[in-house]
Amino acid sequence: MFNADRFQLFIIATHLTSASVAKLLGVSPSTIDRYRIGTAVPPKRMCLLMERTWPDWWPFLTKQTSQLPEG
Repeated sequence: MFNADRFQLFIIATHLTSASVAKLLGVSPSTIDRYRIGTAVPPKRMCLLMERTWPDWWPFLTKQTSQLPEG
């Protein structure tokens, strides 16, 4: 399951902003902020898009591994 704390780490580690993530995913920056702080959970369709967009990060974002991806 998607983890907000790990999503925050992902944004920091990749040097992305809420605005840049929002543009990549086709949503508003405020939606990304809600995912990031944990007040909203991304729906299944958004999770599938995130998994396709960042396949190396998806296992970390969903607590399948605790290891940060390289690069």
